[in-house]
Amino acid sequence: MPKAVAITVLVLVLGLVAPRIALAQFVVEANATVSSGYTNLPNPGTVAQVDPNDPNHIIAPTGADAFFEISPGVILLYNNGRVRHALSYNFFATLYAQETGATSYTNRLAWTMLTDLSPRVRFAVGLTGAQGRQGTFQMQRMAAALMAQPAGEVLFANAGGSETLTWALSPQWDLSQDLRVDTFIPLDPDQLAEQTLAADANLRVLRRWRRLGLGGRFGVAYLRRFGLDAQLDAAGQPVENTETPSAAQFLFSLLGEARYDLNDRWSVRAEGGGQMALPTAFDEFVMTGTGAGEVAYRHQRGRIALRAGHTLTPNVLLGEVFLAETLTLGGLLQLGPPRWRLRTEAMIGYGYQRAFELEAGSMRERLHTGLADVGVVWRFSPKWEITARYQLNMQEPAGEALAGAQVPGYTRHVGLLSLRFNYPAARNRRRTPRRGSTTRVDREQWDAVFDPTPGRQAGGQQQESSNR
Repeated sequence: MPKAVAITVLVLVLGLVAPRIALAQFVVEANATVSSGYTNLPNPGTVAQVDPNDPNHIIAPTGADAFFEISPGVILLYNNGRVRHALSYNFFATLYAQETGATSYTNRLAWTMLTDLSPRVRFAVGLTGAQGRQGTFQMQRMAAALMAQPAGEVLFANAGGSETLTWALSPQWDLSQDLRVDTFIPLDPDQLAEQTLAADANLRVLRRWRRLGLGGRFGVAYLRRFGLDAQLDAAGQPVENTETPSAAQFLFSLLGEARYDLNDRWSVRAEGGGQMALPTAFDEFVMTGTGAGEVAYRHQRGRIALRAGHTLTPNVLLGEVFLAETLTLGGLLQLGPPRWRLRTEAMIGYGYQRAFELEAGSMRERLHTGLADVGVVWRFSPKWEITARYQLNMQEPAGEALAGAQVPGYTRHVGLLSLRFNYPAARNRRRTPRRGSTTRVDREQWDAVFDPTPGRQAGGQQQESSNR
């Protein structure tokens, strides 16, 4: 009888405690950013239009304008020690004081999962979906700083997915595979933008020593564009829609890679090889040598990196593959003692891009792009952060206009002041070290895979990076 009572009590205790333990594995985070700024060019690429109420009156594009941005979001995290899930929703909106037609907004829903299938195998998968009205104006971030941008506003839907698998074959050998799919679907048939679908898959192998890593990568990318082609009159208004044939092409890459840590602060990385772009008809093709390099310096107070590249890159917004030469210099520096929680971020970059003609299989000059960005970030409390930022963004076509899409030329100056709130307080997320890892050359491999909190810049993780 006492044994039965003890079992009954144990069952009751487990019934009360187990739900609390399960609930403790879930964390809800909220964040919001409000910004105010001023720009000399709210909507690059817009042209003068005829007033529908008065044919003799021409409406000119608005000049400099003040704007207001708001971006609330919420994220649900689940972590049981081996599997981590993140489900997030964010809303982004940009409102103008005068140019109300340039207002843009985006609803974005994302899910990310990261798991250790075994002590040597890690797997990550993510899904994203977005819908909104996207204007040409946007504060360009580092990843897309020199990418060609379309003109005007586009009502759109976007969906994408990604998958990454890494297998540590031994303490020295790594094998990894990744797959990404992205779609861009304009919802307004009067817009020039076409529907595009992009996908790419890569297989990598890496041999690591204490300070040296040597490897190779084979990749296949697919880009397809299809939809409607709007014809414009002299005033820039769409007058008719004609069907455009779908165009698709493959992009094959075979590259070698080397990474070397000169010491605890200096490191270099280089990759080179060949890429081949060809239409799906396989009747014509373009081959080119490609490569990229980086020299980086790290310190407890910050980091700086110089990067150069010559690569074929798909642009899902324009439905084109660009051969791009890029050069960027960017970094982060902690200002004052750590208790100030003050840092500055800066980047300058230039790109020269040529579009690969899908139908003709040829290269032609396209455009110059440039960016200068500097900001000061002050995290005056664990939950609050204020940012002052200035950005110069330039895009100048260098050849004939791109058929089926509108690539504007512009020079834009932006000043921005932002206040960001996180609840609970922002904290560093440390990932379990991979077994056998003895060098820094692979430590950042997973940093970009799982940081689900929207809006947290790379600079927000400098403490984690510097403490490694």
